[in-house]
Amino acid sequence: MKRQLESAGLAWETVEEKVRSGPPDAPKFEKLIFRAKGYSHLGKRGDLLLWFHTGRLMETIFYPEDVDGYLRALKAEGLAIPNMPADHVAVEIAAMPSTANASTGDHTRVRLGRDTEQRVYVAWTDRRLQREYLDWINAFA
Repeated sequence: MKRQLESAGLAWETVEEKVRSGPPDAPKFEKLIFRAKGYSHLGKRGDLLLWFHTGRLMETIFYPEDVDGYLRALKAEGLAIPNMPADHVAVEIAAMPSTANASTGDHTRVRLGRDTEQRVYVAWTDRRLQREYLDWINAFA
């Protein structure tokens, strides 16, 4: 993935990297999060965070520079996020729900939210990997 970003001319940085060990019979645990600035999705630029759990992509978080334009582009692609106003352009970000969720199939959750710095993001999460991650934390951390 890093090579793909680099070949697209994008700079990336490691945000977090952890390897934890549990009991000898515990499954492997590795966490890697990295960021690519200036990534483009649906013609909109922003920051992209990729979160890997044991070498598998668990979550993708996109912080679009043009939130309204990006939400319109998502809608044009057929992705509707519940609780998101139909015409987001007229809505102040402060009035937006802190998180709105949708599903794209059985194992993917899509959410619109704001981080602690009030930056708006859209995240795609693999529910199975997230459950595996949380199960490991609960059992061995």
